[in-house]
Amino acid sequence: MKPMKNRGARSRTIPLYILPLLILLLFPSVMAEVQDAEEVRNYVRLVYQKLVEAERRGADVEEAAIRLNRALSLIREAEAETNTSRRGKSLTEAYNLVRDVEASIDRLVEEGRARINLRNWTLSSAAILTAVGCILGYIYSPRIFWSLWLRLRRGWRVRRA
Repeated sequence: MKPMKNRGARSRTIPLYILPLLILLLFPSVMAEVQDAEEVRNYVRLVYQKLVEAERRGADVEEAAIRLNRALSLIREAEAETNTSRRGKSLTEAYNLVRDVEASIDRLVEEGRARINLRNWTLSSAAILTAVGCILGYIYSPRIFWSLWLRLRRGWRVRRA
């Protein structure tokens, strides 16, 4: 006779795999929520320094600066708030805004570099075309002028005075 497998023991181990997931879902205190306004304010300072450096490299940081200002106003609102859930929600929203700004800095720098390269190409092309136009005008303008003058006055007759 074959020994019987104990199927009851296996079914009892399934909840052990689900237990960590249930703990995370049932206890909101386990989920990360920003509670310290000074922590977020320091993060804003750090991202602002990165934004200044990105602007030095040619990035257009206007929209990012507006989002950082919005994050600062959310931090001020959270500091004035007495309700801890609203305070945490405002700080989390501010933190998310700052994180999004930090994530977009590299893209902004690349766009700024591309814009600077395009401007340099446009300016150099305009200068080259102007120089070529001046040279061609210098070489061909007497020929064009005299050929047009002769065409316009070809029917004229010259009399002796």
